[in-house]
Amino acid sequence: MHSTYIWHKFNLHWRKIIFFSLFSLVHLSLFAQNKAYNKRYLENYDDKDFHFGFYFGTGLSRLNISYNEAYNDPNNNTISIVSPPKFAFKVGLVVNKYLDRRWDVRTTPGINITSKNLDYKIFDGVIYTNQSDSRDLDFFELPILFKFKSERRKNSRMYMVGGANFLVETNIRKGTKSALTKLPTKNKDLCLEYGFGFEQFLQYGKFSSELRFSHGLNNLFVPDASKQQIAGISKLNSHTVTLYFFFE
Repeated sequence: MHSTYIWHKFNLHWRKIIFFSLFSLVHLSLFAQNKAYNKRYLENYDDKDFHFGFYFGTGLSRLNISYNEAYNDPNNNTISIVSPPKFAFKVGLVVNKYLDRRWDVRTTPGINITSKNLDYKIFDGVIYTNQSDSRDLDFFELPILFKFKSERRKNSRMYMVGGANFLVETNIRKGTKSALTKLPTKNKDLCLEYGFGFEQFLQYGKFSSELRFSHGLNNLFVPDASKQQIAGISKLNSHTVTLYFFFE
């Protein structure tokens, strides 16, 4: 009987014990976070004219397609042309020049590894068939970007970037596709780029995450009379969305 009584006695108060335990843990956690949050790291970070670092990024890349009159020609057997998004990976260096409390200019030279595809749906009057042209690409890119910064709040700051990016294809993977399935595109591009990001100042450096959009200004399409499936194309422009991670 006494054992049963003691058990019920604890059973009456276990909710209170758990509640006060959780309350204490939350209170201590908030106190620790508030103490860490109030500590300002790298207070003189913006006093230096130049900052250096590195980055890596990942995203999706595809081709925007513009069609010509041949695409709607009844004699054209190609009834559909699409460019599916392909994975892109980037890695490189960061050079940032301080201009004033609101503006920086920066360049992030690096390597862009991606691929481009065109998928065709062809009807020969009897059956539908699917074909594809692809091109593995390794670009060296050199962006020049202007950065507009918000006021720093403790250890964080928002910003926006915009500018241009020049890309040239390297010869690392040239010839990996046969001429019959290799997508005919030019090996240079100029892109308009813009995006926004978030900076976090840490004890020994700064970490930034950034979402950037890229729109190709050059027509990358190379006509090829031997490929009837691309006869309906007039322009190919690159389009990429990339998530960057910067360490400076």
